[in-house]
Amino acid sequence: MSRRKSRSRSRSRSTKTYKAIRVPKGTKPGIAKRLVYDGHYKKTRGGLTKQDLKLNKYGKVVSKAQWEAGKQLQAKYNYEDNDEFLKYEGKIGKKSKSRSRSRKSRSRSRK
Repeated sequence: MSRRKSRSRSRSRSTKTYKAIRVPKGTKPGIAKRLVYDGHYKKTRGGLTKQDLKLNKYGKVVSKAQWEAGKQLQAKYNYEDNDEFLKYEGKIGKKSKSRSRSRKSRSRSRK
C-alpha cells in the first residue's frame, strides 16, 4: 500500500491589477502640460504632475520650477528696465535683419 504524499498547496494569492498611469505621448509640448493640468493625464513625459505645474499670467501652463527661476532672473536684472537684462535676452546689441526683400529678388523667385 503506497500512500500518496499530500502536497502542501499554498494559497493562490489574488494578484492586484494596477491601473496604468496615462502619459501623453506624441503630443505637442505645450498641449501635454495642458492635458496634465486639466486632469486628463497623470504625468507628462518628463515626469511633471499637476502639483508641479501652474498657469502664468498669459494663461500658459508652465512648470513651477522654471517659473520661479525666471522670477529670480528678472529680479537679478531688475525686470526689463535694465540694459543688462535686455542684452541677456538678446533684444539689444544685435543687428536685426530686415525681412523685406528687394524687388529684384522677389521678381526672380516668381519666375
